[in-house]
Amino acid sequence: MTNNHDFAVAVCENKIYCINGGLTSSLNETTGIWTDVPGEGFTWVYDPAIDTWENKTAMPISRGNLQANVVDEKIYVMGSEYVYSSDIRGYVGYFILQVYDPVEDCWGLGSSMPEGFYGYSTVYLDKIYVVGTHAEPYWNNVGNLAYKATPMIQSYDPKKDVWTIAITEGPRIHAGAFSVSTLGVYAPAKLYCFYNALGAPNAQIFNCQVFDFETQSWDNYDVGPVVCEHFAVAVLDDMVYVVGGNTVSFDAPHGAPQFPIVTNLALTKRYVPFGYGRVAPVVSVLSLESMGEYGSRGVPLVFNLNRPVVWMGYSLDGQATVRVGGNVSLSGLSGGVHNVTVFAEDEYGNVGDSETITFVVVSETLFPISTVAMVVVGVVVIVCTVLFLIFRLRKNKHQKEPNHIVSIVNNDGFA
Repeated sequence: MTNNHDFAVAVCENKIYCINGGLTSSLNETTGIWTDVPGEGFTWVYDPAIDTWENKTAMPISRGNLQANVVDEKIYVMGSEYVYSSDIRGYVGYFILQVYDPVEDCWGLGSSMPEGFYGYSTVYLDKIYVVGTHAEPYWNNVGNLAYKATPMIQSYDPKKDVWTIAITEGPRIHAGAFSVSTLGVYAPAKLYCFYNALGAPNAQIFNCQVFDFETQSWDNYDVGPVVCEHFAVAVLDDMVYVVGGNTVSFDAPHGAPQFPIVTNLALTKRYVPFGYGRVAPVVSVLSLESMGEYGSRGVPLVFNLNRPVVWMGYSLDGQATVRVGGNVSLSGLSGGVHNVTVFAEDEYGNVGDSETITFVVVSETLFPISTVAMVVVGVVVIVCTVLFLIFRLRKNKHQKEPNHIVSIVNNDGFA
């Protein structure tokens, strides 16, 4: 892979995809103004199993500061910087959704976003959520350059290829933002948006706002006095980590040609999300079906947990919970209807319970009733067949015997 920056990263099928739309920034040293320059993009793929990089088909439309999300083994890429297109009237980078198929190594287009935003994205329940940010220029319907100022969240359903405006409010982000989602395993599922506030000095003081998927509302999260930008954010076991970043200063006052002085930071901060440690473990029974029939010699109780626990057990027919170390077999059950519920407790004292499964135990004999019935029916059929064949044989024999005519002959030779 070549030296690059501001590209999107996605993990799909145990491979790492680095995608760049080919948009680069160029500094005019005379004016001190940065401009975007379209160029040739790339799609590099790293396979950790064999420690090799492979160059794949590049993204067809130039864009920069990309965001990539994976849903159902396809990569969805949105750009957070614009590129002006002569054949498409406007700054198309705000609206375009490009889709990469790793199996076919080809690119396609998804539905365009209803509102073109300088945004950041994350995935929750197989939907992509894009957090809109502060005003950026776009071409309005009458062909004039205008600005969009209302922040919002737009969600995309890859299965239906449909965009929806989830909520028309949110943080006003300047630059260097990241959106990540907790998964509801240790903490409630929420979207955490770390960003540089619009108007902050040098846009380097980052804040955090949290979006609740269930209530569709925002809340503030205090991350403390941290001054940096261009950091990365990740979620591990529902803990949020902020890594790296830099500070930027300038060698000239505002309004004069400015040349940035970048200082990289070895920053690693961990944040505890809202409600961490208050989510009960999820328990799922795998081996029993509702109203399924099982033999009394042993009913398998196999269950699954979404994370490690310190205690687990089951309650049969509402009786006291029996502690177990894992999957068990319920034996010696009387015939009839029974029910069972599995419980699990985590290290924080949260208790999760499975769905109560009702099942039927059928008393087992030496030969199951169904088998005996089949044997009886078979014997009856055989007996009937044999009797029928005997009857047919006797009838055929009787029809084939010759007629014996007894004649009485008198002495004179005449009957």
